[in-house]
Amino acid sequence: VGTDGRYWVAFNRAIGSFAPDGSDVKMVLEVDDASFLTVRASEDGTIWAGGYNTGTYHIDPATGKKEFYPTLVDNSVLDCVYDIFEDNRGDIWVGGLNMQLTRLHKLANKTYEKAHYPITLVNTMTQLSDDKIVVGTTDGFHTVDLNTGETKQYLDDEYRFEGTNYICDARTRLGHEVWLATAGAGLLCYDVELDSLAAFGLDEGLPSLELRGMTMMHDSILYISTENSGLFVFDCGLRRYERCLKTSDDLPIDEFYQNSGTMTPDGGLLFGGDNGVVTLTTTDMHTDLRQFEIVVEAANLHDDIVNVDLDTRSVDLMLTTNDIYHQKEYTFYYRMAGVEDQWTLVDNSRHIRFSHLPAGTYQLEIHAVGAANQVSARSITIDVDATNWSLIMMLVSIALAILSGVMLYLAYKKKTK
Repeated sequence: VGTDGRYWVAFNRAIGSFAPDGSDVKMVLEVDDASFLTVRASEDGTIWAGGYNTGTYHIDPATGKKEFYPTLVDNSVLDCVYDIFEDNRGDIWVGGLNMQLTRLHKLANKTYEKAHYPITLVNTMTQLSDDKIVVGTTDGFHTVDLNTGETKQYLDDEYRFEGTNYICDARTRLGHEVWLATAGAGLLCYDVELDSLAAFGLDEGLPSLELRGMTMMHDSILYISTENSGLFVFDCGLRRYERCLKTSDDLPIDEFYQNSGTMTPDGGLLFGGDNGVVTLTTTDMHTDLRQFEIVVEAANLHDDIVNVDLDTRSVDLMLTTNDIYHQKEYTFYYRMAGVEDQWTLVDNSRHIRFSHLPAGTYQLEIHAVGAANQVSARSITIDVDATNWSLIMMLVSIALAILSGVMLYLAYKKKTK
């Protein structure tokens, strides 16, 4: 989706766009002998595109200017470009079949400084954290450090994963989970911090092991396309398959292409397939939209305010919902407004605990997502009293003890006179 709000599509022999309602189709690039595979809209409003033996195209829809790079790595043949990605620093990454992964950094004179990395067979790229990206290939995936350029490969042993580690698409979660759609091994989740792997396949209810594209909402809900089994929903927080949508459910097509899923600014879903682009809403992917409210339990909680003594400086909040029959279906997140920007996933205990809080007033934001992707939010004020009652009570006790001693002494002196 471009900054102009239009949906951009890589057709076989053209790059085009259309309005959100499907009208006003425009072609900005047509090449008779091309086979385009990817198109990306960058933050500056320009469009990057490429495909099989096409090289790389850079297009400015506003001016009509087109730049063509037959090869970024000085090959004797045109680059096979399978994915183009813009990182959080504005650099453009181009990867594909017969070329090294290339990073394009825009200079002040509007030319691009190139850097190459020893990674080929690239299918997909995505951001992992502020300083790392994930690169999915036909032989596992790599991470690239944006500061040092260091690369590291994971899942490079294909025989461990149902005979394939071919990555079609990737999404990241919580800064350390890498969710991978594979061509034959179902859904994989690799935790780069714990160096651990979890696999989700037919035994977990997935409708297919041949996955193609993915998009993620609320850092929890994955929408996944398959080779020929439609679309399905997977909850990363609960680690379970939710629902599948096929042509028998009025889905226009069942067959999709790899790395073809994206989300629109208004929360819609787009998936590219063998017969055009399928546009859906998240509600199309769910059967039940139970509305709910977040329930919070904590000591000294009244009217969404928790009062905490400075000598205690700790608080424990228990989270549930008013949907008492489906508690396990909800995923909770929290952040302290003004203190942290990132949302933190609440574990299965459903508790949020803070200790050693300095004196002050805090605003705790709580966000919950249901299995049907319905959302609820609540804000709790945590007020840590600046008055150190323990110290005051100790000083009062000492003062009373001294006063009692003085009075006893005076009474004794009076009695002995």
